[in-house]
Amino acid sequence: MKSSGPTGYNRAAFLRMLGAGAIAAPGLHLQAAAADAPLLRIGVLTDCQYADIPTPAGSKRQYRLSRQKLIEAIGHLNSMGDLDFMMHLGDAIDRDASSFDVVMPLFRQAKVPVYHVAGNHDYSIADGQKPDVPRLLEMESPYYSFERAGWRFIMLDGNALSLFSTAKGSPEWTAAEAFRKTSQTKLADYNGGLGSVQIGWLRGQLKAAASAGQRVVLACHYPLLPLDGHSLWDAGAVLGLVQEFKGCIAAWWNGHNHDGNYCGAHGIHFLNFRGMVDTHQNSYARVEIFADRMEVSGYGREVRRTLPFPAPDQEAESLAAKRKAAAPRVIIPKP
Repeated sequence: MKSSGPTGYNRAAFLRMLGAGAIAAPGLHLQAAAADAPLLRIGVLTDCQYADIPTPAGSKRQYRLSRQKLIEAIGHLNSMGDLDFMMHLGDAIDRDASSFDVVMPLFRQAKVPVYHVAGNHDYSIADGQKPDVPRLLEMESPYYSFERAGWRFIMLDGNALSLFSTAKGSPEWTAAEAFRKTSQTKLADYNGGLGSVQIGWLRGQLKAAASAGQRVVLACHYPLLPLDGHSLWDAGAVLGLVQEFKGCIAAWWNGHNHDGNYCGAHGIHFLNFRGMVDTHQNSYARVEIFADRMEVSGYGREVRRTLPFPAPDQEAESLAAKRKAAAPRVIIPKP
């Protein structure tokens, strides 16, 4: 997107004039540079999914390597020296509460605040310990928000409505089972939803953001779009709310699908970051938020992207890849 400079020049032409000395007013080159400076710089990681277990036969998940990957990712992000904060989008561990004792000290090595959301594997611990998951992840609450530079980041709990976040037979578990059984679509046991109480809270957050003129990033472990086998259980209700407030929502960030994914819809970027635990290669990102775009610098398996605001409609990358793979191969005979 081009922005206009003085006397109607586009920004690129204006900067060329500055570089050539055609405009010599003191400080103008500094103002032009500042106009395109990032508003926020964020480190994003997801699905560290550490466990002290070997990789199963035929699996890409290198559970034991996640510790070293996390050390390297945090170290690299720290070395940048200009991040405002980091976030981890769920599944810090794969199983066993003792795994938190390995990964959380590593997150504490970050030189900026680290904000977490919980994932399904963070609840793969004893039933009696499940209420402690937010505390173990050093979260103030299962879901919460914070504000930076005119932006509101809303950190959502996609496990509130699930079969794994509470003990089997509990009132919460019974309600989740009833929701699953009455759903018109098949719901995977390893996914979850926000639930009606949290959706009501989210509505209040979005109303407040819209009233304050803030832009919003929604962060959750689970994808909202594209709809597939990884999506939130109550994606329909959440998407309806998101569409209602699409004017202030810039992006939905999530993990869960370790292969990553992306689509653009309703002017919103739905970005699924790739899971750190998969393969021997690391995966994490630096995201710079500008007034008119997000720039994602991916490291390891993560993809580099420039995503303009508002998001143009774009089909899911996973669907595009399947279509390309299924397309018949055309062989042109040599003349």
